[in-house]
Amino acid sequence: MSLEDSLQEIRSLYKVNQATTPDTYLANPWLLVIVSNDSVAMAALNKPVSFQPVYNLLSDDVNRLSGLSAEEKGPFKAKLVLKQRDAILKGLVAYGCPKAITALFFLNEATPEDIRAHLPQTPLRPEKITLERTESGKSTFSTNYRSKAGLTHEIMYKIFPDLGMVVEKFLYPTLISYTEVTSPQETSLVMVTALFAEQVLPILKEHQQGAKANELTDEQLGLVYATVRCLAKAFGLDQRAFIDDVQKKYY
Repeated sequence: MSLEDSLQEIRSLYKVNQATTPDTYLANPWLLVIVSNDSVAMAALNKPVSFQPVYNLLSDDVNRLSGLSAEEKGPFKAKLVLKQRDAILKGLVAYGCPKAITALFFLNEATPEDIRAHLPQTPLRPEKITLERTESGKSTFSTNYRSKAGLTHEIMYKIFPDLGMVVEKFLYPTLISYTEVTSPQETSLVMVTALFAEQVLPILKEHQQGAKANELTDEQLGLVYATVRCLAKAFGLDQRAFIDDVQKKYY
């Protein structure tokens, strides 16, 4: 199966063609798949050169939407690209900086210059980590790990204090809990997708529950796993290697 065939198969699951206006397109779960999932999965699966056909689909979708003037289509496309950027950046928690940097480079290459002109030229996240951001990070961490949040926090500091400090003071306050671009629900999809694609099963188990706390259903999570497996098949990877039933002891 080619990448193009895989993308069309995923689009059919989400009935993308039924989204005919900007509002219905934004509300369609396809947005979460193509923006939060496909980009993250491609980064995690180390196939970032595949961003061009994804951008082409997004561009074609926007061009056919009713209710958008010619002048509004460019900024709307830029909004989708910005969500892709933020999703990939958050996904680096699961698959690391090298893949994130490479994926963002190819996403930038796939984005036409006139669309890039609508994107922010300075960082969106504040440079200083305020008390508000710290508390937001703690809240997001608690959502993901629930009753195990305190124990997980303790374990991280015990096995390597610097790990606990980086997660508590930087990754969650600055990266994960920033939701001005990708919502808490989209962020959960980003993390579940990246962890599933990387098969980090112990952490995936916790983030699956965190996703449900953010009101994602088993059906939506199932589509995430189907998306990754579909892309893996297109990239010639063994789909059987991707385990989602992490309630069993695979680690």
